Amino acid sequence: MVTSLVNGNDDEESQIQTFSFEQENSGEKLEWLQIFNELDKEKTGKIPKNALKRRLYRKHYLNLKAKEFQTLVDSVDRNKDDYIDIFEFCMLMAKAKNDYYKQALFYSSRFVLPPHQNEQKISYLQQYSLCPPPLFIVFICLVNIGFFIFYDSQNLSKNPFILLPYPNHDVWRLFTYSLIHSNLSHLINNLVTLIIFGLPLELVHGSLRLGILYAIGAIGGALLHFAYDPKWGLIGCSGAASTLMACHIANLFINWREMELKWFRLAFLTLFTAGFVGISVYANITEPNHGISDMSHLGGAIAGLCMGVILLKNLRVTKTEIITKWILFSLHFIYIIILFLNYMSVFSFQRHIFKKVD
Repeated sequence: MVTSLVNGNDDEESQIQTFSFEQENSGEKLEWLQIFNELDKEKTGKIPKNALKRRLYRKHYLNLKAKEFQTLVDSVDRNKDDYIDIFEFCMLMAKAKNDYYKQALFYSSRFVLPPHQNEQKISYLQQYSLCPPPLFIVFICLVNIGFFIFYDSQNLSKNPFILLPYPNHDVWRLFTYSLIHSNLSHLINNLVTLIIFGLPLELVHGSLRLGILYAIGAIGGALLHFAYDPKWGLIGCSGAASTLMACHIANLFINWREMELKWFRLAFLTLFTAGFVGISVYANITEPNHGISDMSHLGGAIAGLCMGVILLKNLRVTKTEIITKWILFSLHFIYIIILFLNYMSVFSFQRHIFKKVD
């Protein structure tokens, strides 16, 4: 029996596998399974369409022209996610060989088998990997330390990288301010936050995704800070750190089904967020001029929630998640454009939104 197809042990699942695959020409089914398992390197139960094309077309496994093969692959990818699961793969092979009997078997199997059983179990914990190593967090921490050492004794007001108060069109400052810190405790607090919240994400989602999110969060934090109170400059990577914190919430949303200890993670994030917000509110009440930019934290968190859903690795994509991603992308894009227009003095939040006239 070919029991490794969907990685399950239920009696119903075994019966369906027997019905679908233990027919005549079982050697052919085993060959299909072998090809599928070879291409499913991450054991997710899905094969990228491009990898499938390279394996089958270039090795002339199917006697089809390129256009015919492309049409065939597209026809079996019913959910249009650019991945082929085991049932779609078997349908493809049966169609290519014009075996209508097998097509009917695989088609019926897909609808008889419950959705939670026809998908291979994916574990979030299995996605952690040190290969490649988490280079971004190490790199950005070293860069922050280097900038702190080099600019430690200089007057911050003359620093070419901080976000200056009031209109200034040095666009690079929207990011470079995050590399500058006022004192050692400021630096250490932010670096510890980056390591605690950034490393677990990078071990799963990779350095590139995390680097992009860090940059978007730093810029988003700067823009919201400037929109709310442009009379104060801004330094420090706490906005970007808030992005990585919020990314854990986004990660929980898109990978809820694959997440181990999901309720513990949710409880921890809820308590941590409530505590973080509570401390910020208390600080604003007791000491209004405490020198911490709550708006940059909020801007970074918004970026982490919105862009985290879009950019973080989604282990199993659903239609609802695809729709949610497009909605969040559109809203966040409009939000950033409006904030950037404010920064470039095209539109003034101070006058039109917060009713402040300096």
